[in-house]
Amino acid sequence: FGIACNDDGTKLYEVADGEFIHEYTLSTPFDIDTATLGPVISTEDNGVRGIAWSDDGTKLYQVSGDTDAIYQFTVSPAFDLSSAGTPDTSLNTQSTSAEAIAWNNDGTRLYEVGDNPGKIYQYTVSTPFDIDSATFDTSIDAVGGPNDITWNDDGTRLYELSNVNPSEIYQYTVSTPFDITTASYNGVSIGADGNNTYALEWNNDGTLLYQLDVGPMEITQYAASTPYEIEATFPPEDFYYWFNVDGNS
Repeated sequence: FGIACNDDGTKLYEVADGEFIHEYTLSTPFDIDTATLGPVISTEDNGVRGIAWSDDGTKLYQVSGDTDAIYQFTVSPAFDLSSAGTPDTSLNTQSTSAEAIAWNNDGTRLYEVGDNPGKIYQYTVSTPFDIDSATFDTSIDAVGGPNDITWNDDGTRLYELSNVNPSEIYQYTVSTPFDITTASYNGVSIGADGNNTYALEWNNDGTLLYQLDVGPMEITQYAASTPYEIEATFPPEDFYYWFNVDGNS
C-alpha cells in the first residue's frame, strides 16, 4: 500500500491491495478533492507495498514485501503509469518485509522502510535514480513499526509513519541533510487518522500532508499552517478530505 505524486501535483498514484496501482488526475494541483480515476495497472507481483518516482518521472519504482525486491521501470511519457511495462532491473531489499521506499532530491540516496525488523535503510546510488548502482550504506532503528517515511524539502526533517496501534507519525531532526545516520527523534509525534495507516506524503511546499488508511481504503488530506510541521496539521478536521479507491469523494 502506498501513495505518490508527480512533480506538479496534477497526478496522484496509489497502490491498492498490493496488486494494482491507480492513477488519478487532479484538476486542482495537490487537492485530492478534485481527483478523478485514470489508468490502473497490475503491480509486478501481489505483494507490492510502496511506489516512488524519479524526479523527472521517467522511472517508476515498486517495492515488494513478498519477493523482497525493488523493481525499476522505464516510463514514457513521464509520469504516465500506463506506459510502465516490464521492469528494467531489480534490487534485493535489506528487510524481509519491506514496506516503502523514498529518494533524496537528486537521486543519490535511496531509502527502504522495513518492519522485520523495524528499520530504515539507506543506500548510496552512484548513478542518480538507477538502482543498479545502489550500494547499501547503513540503517537506523525506527521509533515504531514503520510503514512509510517522507522527507521535507531540504532533508533536515524525516517523518515516519507507524502502524502500531494506535498509528503515529514521528518527526526526526536530521543534522546532515538526507543522512539518516544524523537523524534523531525529536520527541514530536501526532496520532495518525485511523489504525491501518500505510503511506505518508507531503506536497511540494509542505502545506498539505496525505495519509493512506487501508481500513476504509481512504486517502486523507490535511492542511499544515506551518510548512512541514506535523503539529500544525492536527487538528483541524475541517481541513481534511478523503476519497475511496474508486475515485469517489
